[in-house]
Amino acid sequence: MPKKLAVLTPVYSPYRGGIGVVAHANARMASEGGYETTVLSPWYGWMRKRKTPSQEKDGTIIIRRLRPLFSLGNAAVLPQLFWSLRKYRRAHFHYPFLDAVLAIVLARLVWGTRYSVTYHMDLVGKKSYEKIIFRVYTFFFLPLILKYADHIFISSLDYARQSKLALFFAKYRAKMTVLPHSVDTDVYTKADEAALETIREKHSLSSNQPVILFVGGLDDAHYFKGVEYLLEAFEALTRMLEQARHYPLPALILVGYGNLINHYQNLAGQLGIADKVIFAGRIAEEKDLAAYYSLAAATVLPSVDSSESFGLVLIESMACSTAVIASDLAGIRSVIRDSVNGYLVPPRNIERLAERMFELLNDPSRAHELGKNGRRIVEEEYSYQAVKQAFLKTIE
Repeated sequence: MPKKLAVLTPVYSPYRGGIGVVAHANARMASEGGYETTVLSPWYGWMRKRKTPSQEKDGTIIIRRLRPLFSLGNAAVLPQLFWSLRKYRRAHFHYPFLDAVLAIVLARLVWGTRYSVTYHMDLVGKKSYEKIIFRVYTFFFLPLILKYADHIFISSLDYARQSKLALFFAKYRAKMTVLPHSVDTDVYTKADEAALETIREKHSLSSNQPVILFVGGLDDAHYFKGVEYLLEAFEALTRMLEQARHYPLPALILVGYGNLINHYQNLAGQLGIADKVIFAGRIAEEKDLAAYYSLAAATVLPSVDSSESFGLVLIESMACSTAVIASDLAGIRSVIRDSVNGYLVPPRNIERLAERMFELLNDPSRAHELGKNGRRIVEEEYSYQAVKQAFLKTIE
């Protein structure tokens, strides 16, 4: 009888966000490990190519898109999810998946479905009503999902001790496993010159024009990425470079999409840097995304709160031998060794972020050294194959 595993996730490919990418990797790992793997994920209105919820296949992985009773952003209410779990004795749950907590806990109690959970991030919220809702939700449902889980995967001990998991760390430490996110080092690697030239031509960049890169969601759900601070820091950076007569001035490329793009474009215009900021949109193919990382002098992740727990884009950039700069937040500082593979800066500190970008542009050999160290760290700690073995061993 084949081993069956259900992977529950609020987002999944083609949505390129941290949870969706990690869920895809876990599903692939389980499938390669001999599990008959089914992904259960909401169908959202923005999936215009799919007029109705559907079942599809990604290699050997079955993907079932469930129509929500209603949805708000990436939060969906799926009353049918509990019944869908009756066929599975094992499941892997990606938290936060707001409506799915009750479904998986009831499945454990009624169907005997045993599950593991990956704790991705705290629910924080930007607006006052969001903060209240998330606090209430966390108070009632986080203890529930942790209580009945067989295993709890955390991306780092640092984040577990500093996040909302800290309240439960001592109680459930025995079933917590540190499992960092992974990257396929065969896909994410330094791109060849032809691929880099294709990007330069696409965006009208000169052959020696440096690039600062941001990769992430540009929507309300990803308010915590700190794009506003990056734009302000980039404006400060261009002034610093002009004063130092450091030419050509860099371009800032933002890879991603979402409902806040117009807001960020307007802000770039107000700051007087609109001609230097490129909104590249969504990059669907991983090999193309790897080329953007390879082109950059540095990839920047200026996140502002504990909604950011790891920073998958950091290890993708490091795999491509590109230096990284990110906010000094729990979890992120487990990925970045300050001054070894990149730099940590205080969240929302525009001046310090600009200074660190200036340092790397002013000293390409230093940027190269940090990038080289980053690739080595990824190969040693974050490779897909190494993480896969640890994942499969734990869920057996």
